[in-house]
Amino acid sequence: MFELLAAFVLDRIFGDPVYGWHPVRLIGGWITKTEKWLRSLFPRERTAGLIQAVLIPLATWVFVSFLCEAAFQIHPALKFSLTVYFLYSAIAVKDLKDEARRVYAAITKRKLEAARKNLSRLVGRDTVNLDEEEVIRGTVEAVAESFVDGVWSPLFYAALGGAPLAMAYKAVNTLDSMVGLRTPKYREFGRAAAKLDEIANWIPARLSWFLIGLGTLLVNGRIREAWRVGLEHGSGTGLSNSAVPEAAFAGALGVQLGGTNFYQGEKVETPKLGYPMRTLESGHIREAYQLMSASAWFALGIAVLLRAAFLFFTARITQPL
Repeated sequence: MFELLAAFVLDRIFGDPVYGWHPVRLIGGWITKTEKWLRSLFPRERTAGLIQAVLIPLATWVFVSFLCEAAFQIHPALKFSLTVYFLYSAIAVKDLKDEARRVYAAITKRKLEAARKNLSRLVGRDTVNLDEEEVIRGTVEAVAESFVDGVWSPLFYAALGGAPLAMAYKAVNTLDSMVGLRTPKYREFGRAAAKLDEIANWIPARLSWFLIGLGTLLVNGRIREAWRVGLEHGSGTGLSNSAVPEAAFAGALGVQLGGTNFYQGEKVETPKLGYPMRTLESGHIREAYQLMSASAWFALGIAVLLRAAFLFFTARITQPL
């Protein structure tokens, strides 16, 4: 559990630097290479995509497990350092906050084109023609959804299975972002990847409303509103995983999220989440990334407790009679 604390602090200080040997970048390279290979081997796209969706996370788990075990055989301190490195690579609190701040800075300076461009780094939707309010909505939604994908889910799986399981989750998440797109090219091939990501995030997403509510205690105190809307429009519905944190954020900020989005020119209607008590303004972006950052500390606390409980019960179960 000390590895979790160290990795989280490193992320808050340094963020997630971009370099060629970053674990997630390497996973992305494996995805690109195996896609070409599997498409050539299996004419049926859905079969090829299913094999990839199983192969990449499993290979990631095996590889990271092997490295950590090999490091332990050399010296426990080396395993600790390697584990911290992988966990640090899986968490993205500072980067998410910095990306949202770039959009906020551009809007406050009345540079809408720059704000649209900065938003495109956070979302998959078309941003070229968005007005200011839609840019704000997109940023708040991205921060809310990414709280699960980039913060809470990696911590959750790290608590249950250490660095190997956390990196396997990142492999699932990276697969979904690369091939889980609902485009003609990936509609069949990426079906399994998208479904696996949905399954992997199901529990963390439905726990996120609780953490986001706690986060409001450090931001604006709207804990009741965050929990109520998070339950009514998120956890208590059959909507997608992203609806849960977005609904909690909507309640915490007193705004309504959801609506019409365009993906590669294709119109997609998403459910309305929250109540329009306040008109979306640039300040809501600042409030959103502050809420995400505050909620991340509570996510860390829960993850550390989960990890401690897991290690305790594992030790009891494996203890000789």
